[in-house]
Amino acid sequence: MAVAYSALALWPFVTLAIFALFRPPVATAMVFLGGTMFLPSATSFDPPILPEIGKEEIIATSALLATYIFAGGRMRRAKLGRGLEILIGISMVGVVFTVFTNTDAILAGPIVVPGTGPTDFVSDSIEQALRWGIPFYIGRAIYTTSRDARTLFIAFAVAGFIYTFPMMVELQISPQLHRFLYGFHQHAFLQTKRGDGYRPMVFMTHGLHVALFIVMCVTAAGALWKMRQKIFVVPAGPVAFYLGVFLVLAKSTGALVYGMIILPLVAFAPTSIQMRATLALALLTFSYPVLRTYDLVPYDYAISLAADYTNERRVKSLTSRFHTEQTMMERIKQRPVLGWASAGRSGVRDETTGMLSTTYDGFWIIALSKRGIVGYTTLFAMLLLPVYFAYRALPRIRVRSDRVMICALSFMVTINVFDLIPNSTIEGYLTLMSGALAGLVPGIQREQEMRRRKQMQQPGIRIVDPKNRTAALLKERPRRG
Repeated sequence: MAVAYSALALWPFVTLAIFALFRPPVATAMVFLGGTMFLPSATSFDPPILPEIGKEEIIATSALLATYIFAGGRMRRAKLGRGLEILIGISMVGVVFTVFTNTDAILAGPIVVPGTGPTDFVSDSIEQALRWGIPFYIGRAIYTTSRDARTLFIAFAVAGFIYTFPMMVELQISPQLHRFLYGFHQHAFLQTKRGDGYRPMVFMTHGLHVALFIVMCVTAAGALWKMRQKIFVVPAGPVAFYLGVFLVLAKSTGALVYGMIILPLVAFAPTSIQMRATLALALLTFSYPVLRTYDLVPYDYAISLAADYTNERRVKSLTSRFHTEQTMMERIKQRPVLGWASAGRSGVRDETTGMLSTTYDGFWIIALSKRGIVGYTTLFAMLLLPVYFAYRALPRIRVRSDRVMICALSFMVTINVFDLIPNSTIEGYLTLMSGALAGLVPGIQREQEMRRRKQMQQPGIRIVDPKNRTAALLKERPRRG
C-alpha cells in the first residue's frame, strides 16, 4: 500500500512536469488519461471532514493547479461558472438541503443508521466539485479549436495502443499487474474470469472500465481514419483495427455491443445521421428514471433476448438487476426531490437483521437515491447537454473534419453516460470529454467565423449581399479598355 499512496502523492509533481513540457491540450490529455491508466485504484486518503481523495480527485486537483499555472489565459477566458459546470454549483447547494433533511436516524432491526451531521455537506459538496465540476471546466477551457480536438483524438488512440501491452500480459497471466506494483488486487479476482481465460483490469477499477476505455480509443481512431488523419506517421485505419481486436479480447459483452454500434456509424454513416442517433441515445439515457418509474422499460423483452443470446448466469444477473431497480425506485419515491444523502441510508434493509438487502451497480440509481431529482438532473444534464448543443450547431459547421470530430466525440460522451445506467464506470476523462465537447462546439464556430472574416478582408473580393452571411464571395475582374 505504501507504493500506492506514494504514487498518488507524487502525481501533482508529475502533472506539473508534464504541463511544463507539452502544450496544454496535450498535457491535459496525458494527465487525465495517464492517471486513469496507471494510478492505483481502490486507494484514497481519508482526511477529516473532507471527502476521500482517490485518484480521480488527485487528477482533477493537480490538473486544475497546472492549467492555471501554464494555461492561465485559457482558464480565465473560459470563466468558471459561465458554462454548464454551474449545474454542479446548483447540485452543491442541493447537497446542503439533502444533508439537513436527513438528520433523522433510520431503525432497521438491531441496526441504527445515524442521521447526517452539520459538516457532512462539506465533504459531499467538495466531492461533487472535484469529481464532476473541475474536470468539466478544464475540458471546456482547454479544448476550443480544431487542432485541440485532433490532439484529444490522437491522445485517445495512442493511450489505447499503449494500454494493449499490459492488457496482453494480463490476458496471459491473469490480472496481476496491480498486485505486482501496488501490492493488492483492486477488485474481486473472481470477477476477472471469463470462460477459460481472464478479463484484464490492468490498473483500472474493474475490467468493465478497461473495456469501455478501449471503446473510446477505437472510436477516436475510427474518426481519425475517416478524416484520413495519421497518428504521427501511422495511418489511423490499422490502429483502429488493432484496437478493435483488443476490444473483443477485453471480454465485455456490453462494451463489444457499444463498439459494434458506434464504429460503423462513425466510419460510414453521414454526420447528420450520426448526430440524430447520438441525440436519441442521450434523450433515452437522461429520461431512463422516468421510463423506469412508469414501467416503460421493456425488461421482459430484454430478459428473453438475454436468454436467447447469453448464458444462464447473465440472465440471472439481468433479472436481479431489474428487480433491484424496482425495489430501489419504491425507496426513492419516499424522498424523491433531495434523496437519502448516503448509500447506507438509501438502501433497503432487512427488517429482522438490519442488513442491506439490495446491491446495485448502476450509477444513475446511486445518484438518484443519494441526491434525489435535483442531484440526478443537474449532473446528467451537465454531461449530456453538450450533445444537444452539438446537434443544434452541426448544420452550421462547414469543415468536414470538424463535423466528424464533433459527431465522434458526441458518441463517446453519450456512450459513456449511457453506461452509467447498468454500471458505475466513473472516470475523470468522461467529464473531461463532455467539457471538451462543450468548448469545441462554440470554439470551432468561432474559428469558422474568423476564417470567413479573413477572406472578406482579402483584396479583390466583395460580397454580393452584405446582409446575407452565406452569400458567395466573388472575385472582381479587372475592367478592359
